[in-house]
Amino acid sequence: MLADDFEGRLENKDIEVSGRTVKRPIYEKNSNNKLGYETTYQKFDLSGLTTRSYSAGKNIEDRRGILTDLSNYSNIPSNVAFPEGSVCYIPVVTSERSFWAFNEKNKSGYATIDEWLDAAKQRSSDNRDHRTSQFGVGIGNQKQAAQVMFFEYDDQPAYEYSGVEYGKDVYEANYVAKGSTDPNTDSRFDVVDCTVVNEIAGDFLAEQIERYY
Repeated sequence: MLADDFEGRLENKDIEVSGRTVKRPIYEKNSNNKLGYETTYQKFDLSGLTTRSYSAGKNIEDRRGILTDLSNYSNIPSNVAFPEGSVCYIPVVTSERSFWAFNEKNKSGYATIDEWLDAAKQRSSDNRDHRTSQFGVGIGNQKQAAQVMFFEYDDQPAYEYSGVEYGKDVYEANYVAKGSTDPNTDSRFDVVDCTVVNEIAGDFLAEQIERYY
C-alpha cells in the first residue's frame, strides 16, 4: 500500500475478529509504527442470481455486475441460480489514514501511469464529465499515482478509478479514504464483489462444481 510520503503493508498478523468485523493493522515500511485498519462485512442477497449477473467485458474497465464464484466455472450452466438464503458479505472499511492498496493480481498491463490514465478516461460509457489527477506517493512521494473521477450523471452516482506505478508495473489500486468508506453495491456502474459468501451459498457452489466438474 502507498500513501502521501508513506509506504506499508497489510500483513496477516496481529488480526482481531469480533462478529463480522476484522481488525488488521497497517505496518509502516522500515518502522515499528502501526496504524488502525478494520473491515466490517455487510450482507448482500444473492438469491436468484446466476452467472449472467456479471459481465467480464474485453478489458478491466468494461467489467460490470455482481461477481460471484459462479463466474469462475464456465461449465456451470448460465441458468443455475443461487437458492433462497444465499448471502455474500461486502467489506466496509474504516482506516486511520488514506492510502492506495494493490497486489500482484491487480497488474493492469499498461507500461506507464500515463498510458493507464489515458485508458481510464475512456471507461465511462455515457456522457458524464470527469476529473483527472496525478501525484506522487510512497516514501519521498517518488512513486507515481493517478485517479479518474466520473461525476454524477442523470441521477447516476459518481465513480472513481485509481492506478499506481510500483517497480516496473502499473497496478489498478483501491483507494481507501481516511475514516469509513461505503462499498460499491450498484452493479450498473462497477463490480459488486460477492466472492465471500455464507454457508448456504458456499454449499450451493460446492454442489455445482462437483456436478459439472
